[in-house]
Amino acid sequence: MARIEPIPFAEWSSAMREAITALVPESPRYPLRSGKNRPRAENALGTLAHHPRLARAFFGLNGHLMTTTTLSERQRELLIMRVAAVRESSYEWAQHYFISREIGLDAETIARIAFGPNAPLWEPIDAALLRAVDELIEEGAITRLPGPHSRPSSTLSRCSTLSSPSRDTTRSHAYCVRVRSNSTLTSCNSPVIAHSRPTRATPEIDLAVSP
Repeated sequence: MARIEPIPFAEWSSAMREAITALVPESPRYPLRSGKNRPRAENALGTLAHHPRLARAFFGLNGHLMTTTTLSERQRELLIMRVAAVRESSYEWAQHYFISREIGLDAETIARIAFGPNAPLWEPIDAALLRAVDELIEEGAITRLPGPHSRPSSTLSRCSTLSSPSRDTTRSHAYCVRVRSNSTLTSCNSPVIAHSRPTRATPEIDLAVSP
């Protein structure tokens, strides 16, 4: 049982139902993406339902990031997925895996996000965005100009730990994606091992670092 039991949608207060409208701000640049057979964030939303005023503030921020940001949808998802990888957040990775695929990121690109800014084939702007995430998390500031002479990100070893098959990793719903230590990427449509405690519509991305 959860320490704070989520409130089911059907039992939300009128204040919470009003608060969630902040997810769709006026004049959005992008649609608020949702769909079938994907996580509905019932636990997170149900937990926030205990405090509608806090929920509204969170939804306002979330709505801006998802629909009115001046970043492109691709840039936004690169940043979010990189934060999830560095912070080893399987929950956030799972939530945004579906969104990333919907806006056009393929399995190999998603694998390279986990590998980091020094993975091959990134455009300079993409690598700069990923490196900015690493620097902000590690150093609290963006300290280096992007370029061919930038020093390697020290986050790679951390993400390798995240991706180790010996740990409870984030896995792929449809693909087995491997980021090899020699910087080559492979993907295969192979079966994956389910989580020991599967949740409804949770994607499973297997990001394994091969020796």
